[in-house]
Amino acid sequence: MPHPFRENPCREKKLEFEFGLSSGATRYEQWTSHINNRHGEGKKAVDFIYPDETVQRLFFTEIKDYTVISRSGRARQGLYSIILAKTVAKKVRDSIEGFQVASDSTDSDERLFHTLFQMYSYRVVFHWEFKLSIKQPRRIIQMRQMKEKLRELLHGVCTHVSVENIGDNPSKYWTVRRIGRNEQ
Repeated sequence: MPHPFRENPCREKKLEFEFGLSSGATRYEQWTSHINNRHGEGKKAVDFIYPDETVQRLFFTEIKDYTVISRSGRARQGLYSIILAKTVAKKVRDSIEGFQVASDSTDSDERLFHTLFQMYSYRVVFHWEFKLSIKQPRRIIQMRQMKEKLRELLHGVCTHVSVENIGDNPSKYWTVRRIGRNEQ
């Protein structure tokens, strides 16, 4: 299923991310260099990388939308846990490492993206939508815990970490909306 290399808007299941007038984000988890080389080595990937040219920052973004995840999995119901924090941190760490060697990619779009944005500073965004049964005070506490744990786990890689969601802490760099019948 072919996709343009950069998407604006960028849809991830029931969430749509819009990036203003920019070309948008690239789905790092679909990069040829990740799938063909790094995925086979057990490396993980964030959902997308977004370069904000106005501030020269590269956002490595992982999305977890527990409003649509029906099975428990390792992160159970998607509340804060060391397991969830370690999973997100591994994806970020592996993705930054993969991006840093993307100049060797066989894909020309990936090489060009690396060339254009390799000097940008890194930011990590964990976009985390909770199950509807989790009330706001608990969500806020969980988001703070996650941010501190991710900063700790990513120390030496990237400590500029943001934990966001639609209602409690929306992004300053793009807009997110829920699509479908539960549209917000």
